Amino acid sequence: MELISNQQINKLLSGKHLKKVSEAYDANKSISVSVFCLTFNQEKYIRDALDSFLMQLVDFNVEIVVHDDASTDSTPIILDEYAAKYPHIIKIFKEKENLYSKIGDTIGIERLLIKKIKGDYVASCEGDDYWTDPYKLYLQKNMLDSFDNINYCTHKVFKMDLINNANNCFIPERHLDSCVLTECELANFVNLGYPFQTSSYFMRKVFYQRFLEEYPKFAQIIPTSDESIMYYYCNNGGCVYLDREMSCWRQFTENSWNVNLLHSTSKEQNERRRKLASGIMSFYDYSGKRFHSCIDRANRFMIVTYISENNLKQIFKEKSMRKTLKKQGIINYYKLRIKACLQKNEKKN
Repeated sequence: MELISNQQINKLLSGKHLKKVSEAYDANKSISVSVFCLTFNQEKYIRDALDSFLMQLVDFNVEIVVHDDASTDSTPIILDEYAAKYPHIIKIFKEKENLYSKIGDTIGIERLLIKKIKGDYVASCEGDDYWTDPYKLYLQKNMLDSFDNINYCTHKVFKMDLINNANNCFIPERHLDSCVLTECELANFVNLGYPFQTSSYFMRKVFYQRFLEEYPKFAQIIPTSDESIMYYYCNNGGCVYLDREMSCWRQFTENSWNVNLLHSTSKEQNERRRKLASGIMSFYDYSGKRFHSCIDRANRFMIVTYISENNLKQIFKEKSMRKTLKKQGIINYYKLRIKACLQKNEKKN
């Protein structure tokens, strides 16, 4: 792990004459960064997202590409308002019918739009999230310019829990200093559990497009595109991480996948865990079985599934699953083992 000091980060900003996106735009230069935003019925939040894109301080051209998935509220009106004010920067793509409900994931939408994006880099942020640091794009671009063998840059994200009113949480939940993560280090960190949120993603377009066009089997199985993207970069260069809070994830907004998950049945949640476990093991094969931490993460999803289904004996059938469970704590392991034996005896009687 190669650490990046605050001094290195601050040096990038020192003495720079940066301007807001609209003021920095030069029609004679090509687009350096494309901001990619997906939105649907987010009239309460979309202004925050757009304003946070426009406040970025840069010395390169930025375009803002927004995909509206047939919103039925005032989101399209707000988008038109911003596009009229910044026609050279903001580009809106509207659907007549909701694509997500047909396709079932956002990757299908991203695959349709990637060829319309002109930047060398792509920064993502959904319409209910927003950026909080005006230097975000500048820092992330310069980081990837500095590490030309790395194709993916993320950062610390503030998590705003709208249901529990918890406002002191961050992603990643485990502390990580600013650093360059090798492919193996990134895989190990990802397999500890969802470390990076989409509002922090900054990627070289060529690799992001390659991922979308290749659309590997593991990405077709894993239910969410953000997880798939993280795994893809575990096998394609690793990651630069900045321990600097630069965006906000609004968790549990209306129509969001985490609200749908919250209201899903136990059966639906177990099905999702099975897909995650299957997708992770598919990535394990895709990577040439390089990252053994994938096995533990897949097993953890299946252990929770079997516990939910009251099918404890299944946990102890596989050696690798027993090993994973022991890593979670020997006491918990034997508690479940005893409970599984009791279940077996009950069925016999």
